[in-house]
Amino acid sequence: MDTILVNGNQKRAFNQLIDAQRHYSANDDKYRSMVNFYESDFGVCRVVVSRWVPSDAVFLLDSSRLQVMPLQGRSFGYKPLSTTGDSVEGQVVGEYTLEMKNEAAHGVIRGLSLDGN
Repeated sequence: MDTILVNGNQKRAFNQLIDAQRHYSANDDKYRSMVNFYESDFGVCRVVVSRWVPSDAVFLLDSSRLQVMPLQGRSFGYKPLSTTGDSVEGQVVGEYTLEMKNEAAHGVIRGLSLDGN
């Protein structure tokens, strides 16, 4: 596992984990309370925010076992549309999905507090 995927509520809760250990002096001109990487005995994990993650969940992912793949026959390509006079129009079309290899390598924590506590 090297990626922790959270929504905004859970990201704020994650940031608060270290608030008690932060010390600031009178000369500090910035106050930062954010965690973008979490280092544990098992390695370093990136903390990524996504609005598509449910409020009560945290996803634990192994990025080496994730791959963005085109749907069969739907990779990005240019498709010409109608022409009017000298005007040529077209669109870029493609459909992709996330392929999860070895789904047991990933995890999800559900039922967390909706306010991030």
